[in-house]
Amino acid sequence: MQKRLDLLPNAMGIRRRTVEHVFGTLKSWMGSTPFVTKTLKTSEPR
Repeated sequence: MQKRLDLLPNAMGIRRRTVEHVFGTLKSWMGSTPFVTKTLKTSEPR
């Protein structure tokens, strides 16, 4: 595994982009809504 990573150093980055896209698409098809993120300054207490 280390030899393969040495030959292609950005292999993990490629894998991350590929896999994240597929899972994001599947979640979208299943009706999952994206997380809403806010900074501490703009968030309100409940």
